[in-house]
Amino acid sequence: MIPDRIKIWTTRGFVHAGDLTAGDKVISYNPSRGCTENDTISMVQTDWQQLGLMGLKQASIFISVTPDHPLLIINPYTKELSRIPAEELFLKNGGKYKRFLTNKSFEPFKRTNALEDIEWTARLAVSVSRFNQGVMYPDSIYPVLKDLTAIEAQAWLNTFFHWNILRRRTQYMKTCLLRSEAIKAMLYHVAPRAGVGTYYGPFKTKAHYSKWTQAFSIAKEGDTNINRLHWAMDRHEGLFYNIATKNGNALAKFGSSTYPIACEYT
Repeated sequence: MIPDRIKIWTTRGFVHAGDLTAGDKVISYNPSRGCTENDTISMVQTDWQQLGLMGLKQASIFISVTPDHPLLIINPYTKELSRIPAEELFLKNGGKYKRFLTNKSFEPFKRTNALEDIEWTARLAVSVSRFNQGVMYPDSIYPVLKDLTAIEAQAWLNTFFHWNILRRRTQYMKTCLLRSEAIKAMLYHVAPRAGVGTYYGPFKTKAHYSKWTQAFSIAKEGDTNINRLHWAMDRHEGLFYNIATKNGNALAKFGSSTYPIACEYT
């Protein structure tokens, strides 16, 4: 099970596990198709417990679950997806055939907005992303972003990071300086719809390597080898949750990173 601090992506945004309801639309990974797709929560289970948690903690992955909760492990060669309890993987090397499932591309579907309008809203967002201020023309931007399809979200991110790129990181596609809370919320709304992972945290600029600032990154498609993971332990007393979807997983957010998290099958 997962603690209530973990959030799950829904069409209402990232929602705490305790606020989920059956019927919420989520994004999940379909191993038979090799891509993420829209899914639906069919059940929410609640339990009160006091126990230790196991998980991973690094830039692109931040997860903390009960020892018996499965982690999504993919074979990079056969693309076969396995569900292995956290306690069986904790502090163990997985070898070259086991990798932690991270973000996968979202299959593009129909378009509902003109791409020119989508790119225009991305340019407006870029113009204030480095300053802690509101969004220009919010009444024109938010209606466009509300129900973006996958291909529209990908176009929005391409425009945003084309105009606002800092430099590449090893684990990420692109990184930009970000001080605006409004734009950060906007990116967390758009990025899951495009099927990319995200990370928000300290970053050293090229001009001042000794000076840290806040930056937002979108993660490239790829899986993290278990041998390179940083394992962590935690403790939680309170409510725990489990949900069920058709694919047995859902896009989650914990800390500053996003990734698919295992759950029950419908």
